Amino acid sequence: MSFIFLEFLCFLPAVLFFCRVLSARFRWILLLLASYFFYMCHAPWTGLLLFGTTFVSWICAGLVLPSSGSSADTFPHHRGIFCCR
Repeated sequence: MSFIFLEFLCFLPAVLFFCRVLSARFRWILLLLASYFFYMCHAPWTGLLLFGTTFVSWICAGLVLPSSGSSADTFPHHRGIFCCR
């Protein structure tokens, strides 16, 4: 799927509609799945590449932000995923 094809012109409004309808708590899941779907429509191996970069970024964020030792702060970067609006 490319930006100039009709499929994208149907895909984008559908994603934007569901993004508007869903609560902010679940919106990140929709956007994550939509981005994976978009990249994997072009070539399936790009999904593996995207997953790899997502995983490495998630791990590095945990290493950059030191934990205070409490169980809630074991992975403090998860708050950014759930709290972004």
